Amino acid sequence: MEFEGTFFGMRETMGFKYQYILELNQNGSFFFKIIVQDAMPQCQGKWRFENNKFIILDCHEVSVWETLTNGYMNNCDYKIKILNKNKLRYNNIILKRKND
Repeated sequence: MEFEGTFFGMRETMGFKYQYILELNQNGSFFFKIIVQDAMPQCQGKWRFENNKFIILDCHEVSVWETLTNGYMNNCDYKIKILNKNKLRYNNIILKRKND
């Protein structure tokens, strides 16, 4: 199963717009970023399949100083549901594949 590519999602809650960007690379690395008004938490690490139904994101550890920035993600592991080859679900957010 090939899932390399970039996926985007958006939601609005209490007047704040959130943008989600997930880049899955062929070498098993990923970059995940959430953009909101005054913060841009992000992480990178390795991704893998679980039961061909989920993509598991394992973030690399960060330094103590990075945890104090607005770019720090509190979670280190994420479970993304595979809906189809062009759509993923993170929590209740649909991430759609970017068409090149």
